Amino acid sequence: KQRSSLPIVVYNNVIHAWSRSADPDASKFAEAILNRLESGSSSLSLPKPDVISYRSVLNSLEHTKDPDKAARAKSILDRFIASFPAESGISTIDTQMKDNIQGAYNSVLAACAYTPSNAGDQARNNAARILVETLRDLNNSKVDATLGPNQESFSIFLQGCTHLFQPGSSDRSILMRSALQECCEKGFLTAKIWDKFCNASSDEDVQSFLSGIEKGDGSFATLPSGWKRNASP
Repeated sequence: KQRSSLPIVVYNNVIHAWSRSADPDASKFAEAILNRLESGSSSLSLPKPDVISYRSVLNSLEHTKDPDKAARAKSILDRFIASFPAESGISTIDTQMKDNIQGAYNSVLAACAYTPSNAGDQARNNAARILVETLRDLNNSKVDATLGPNQESFSIFLQGCTHLFQPGSSDRSILMRSALQECCEKGFLTAKIWDKFCNASSDEDVQSFLSGIEKGDGSFATLPSGWKRNASP
């Protein structure tokens, strides 16, 4: 007979504490608790992890110095998404849950974008691949068709491209331009995002992006207001 376990809120508080710890292995301890909740116990009736469990572990991975944190974050995101019933969709996912799903994707983007510079080629190449795949998956969510990248997603993605792809490479140029184009179409352009693109791009790429519009001097203030219509200050 299994003994009753503590409620999920207690486990989440411990995970949250690890997510805020400066211990270099804090994210691994947080993830270990999540793994135990997912796998269960032969002696305890453990609660299933909830959205807070997954979000807290993902938060712990964003700025850890673990070279493989991008792959770990992607694995946790995949398990989080898999926890939703197959029939989940716009009729069953409320606004708060959508925000949490959005935040989970952004945490994976951040784990990629802040992969340590000394992580090694394999880890950094994996992070670059996961960065691109995560933005793509966010645009094609199986949980809710209304999900998509937001202002934070685009800002982190551009940061990741700058950090993980070689300056002047065609991959970096194409990915940044494509992401910025989508950002502008969705109305999420901010001065910070525009500066990131300009600072990481050649003058030629910037002028090419602005071709066809009355761009004035190319400063953020002169860009079309429609590109900024949904952006927060």
